[in-house]
Amino acid sequence: RAIDKCETLVKELYSKMGLQYRESSSEDEAPGAMEVIEIPDEEEEEDVVMSVDSSWKNIFCIFSFLFPLLQLQEAMAAMKKSSQDVQRFMDAVNKKNSSQDAQKVPGNDLSQDGDLNVGMRILGKKRIKTWHKGTLIAIQTVG
Repeated sequence: RAIDKCETLVKELYSKMGLQYRESSSEDEAPGAMEVIEIPDEEEEEDVVMSVDSSWKNIFCIFSFLFPLLQLQEAMAAMKKSSQDVQRFMDAVNKKNSSQDAQKVPGNDLSQDGDLNVGMRILGKKRIKTWHKGTLIAIQTVG
């Protein structure tokens, strides 16, 4: 029953994603109905025999359906993170433009001061041992 329910859920998911679900029997692809794997014990007191039957095939079938779902979730998470990164970038650009407009005061418009020019690429020290590169956006006189 659980396998049928899982298969029904997978069919619904495929149809929601616009994919076509193809039915195939894993038993047709299997080499035999039951395989026996013998695992010898290190102490050789007795042999351990493990039977692999259709339940393993069913588990494999379920995982083969779930793996694309996990990949889809990872892709959606990556797209969401990219969208957030783009939004942060746009916010930073808009903030930079608004700060440039605010700094353009008519009586305080310096575009050159000694060796510095507005628009040139510079390397500045914000904190101890931390250097940042950027573009000079304004020159303001102090005092």
